Amino acid sequence: MWIPMRNQNYSNINFRKHDFYLEKIILGSSLEAVLYARLHSLPIIFNNEDHPPHFEFLEPAMASRICDSHDTFNFVSNKGDLIFGPQKLDLWRQICFDLSMQGLVPFGFQTDSVRIADNILKVFGKNCMPATVHFDEICFFSDKNVHGIQNELTYRAKDNYKIMDWAFIKSGSKHEYDVYYTDDDFVKEVYFYPSDRIAALNLGIKDLVSISYLNFDQIQDFKYSYTMARFKILKQMTDLGIKGKKYGFANGKQRYMPLEVEMQERQLIMMEKNLYDDIENVKFLNLTLEDILNGRD
Repeated sequence: MWIPMRNQNYSNINFRKHDFYLEKIILGSSLEAVLYARLHSLPIIFNNEDHPPHFEFLEPAMASRICDSHDTFNFVSNKGDLIFGPQKLDLWRQICFDLSMQGLVPFGFQTDSVRIADNILKVFGKNCMPATVHFDEICFFSDKNVHGIQNELTYRAKDNYKIMDWAFIKSGSKHEYDVYYTDDDFVKEVYFYPSDRIAALNLGIKDLVSISYLNFDQIQDFKYSYTMARFKILKQMTDLGIKGKKYGFANGKQRYMPLEVEMQERQLIMMEKNLYDDIENVKFLNLTLEDILNGRD
């Protein structure tokens, strides 16, 4: 990483009593939050698990502004070849490592919840004693697991979700495609990635995750369940010409087993965030990567 860090003195921390004073704190765990903390050399408290999924990549132009990696990845899709920059998750991990090495992640990465009261922050973690942090200013990127917010709520997030349906491909896991897109919000994108199953490592086998954009009522409807997502995925894989496992020959022609996809997990991520007015010592930052790189606060 070429991004410079500003030196700050955090020697006024009493580790024995779990009592801290930090002039300014960042609260959040997204790529935007850690990048902001990195650029401003500020301590960060992770209040939720909000790291990028491994199938998201930076645009090459954006990557050149953030990191020294000029790696690009060619993706084969149903809409032609696509070029992406480095993986967002790799960048997130690198920034988190840099912050850790600078001592700017005082409570690690597994904080359960935090509570704000005046200029005091109570931090509760899975692997550490409850801690008290006295601060002059706190900036949060997400209000998840944050209690005691006194800022006025100016916008309540709607119940619109990004749905990630993860699946193992049991038959049809070897093909050229990395991603395909549809015009429907249900199974709008499907990403094929190298399987991390132990039995499939280094064998060229792919698994998949499908992305849908649904509201709360749709999520409750069986028409949008991951069972129906599986049927739609199988049809789209068939339309792409993806074939199942080879299964001998018949009349001199190669035979193939039917495609088989085994759904594993459904994850729901809210598309929007609650927005708040700022008060003197507690501020809400709703910034994009572009905003942060342009120096917007």
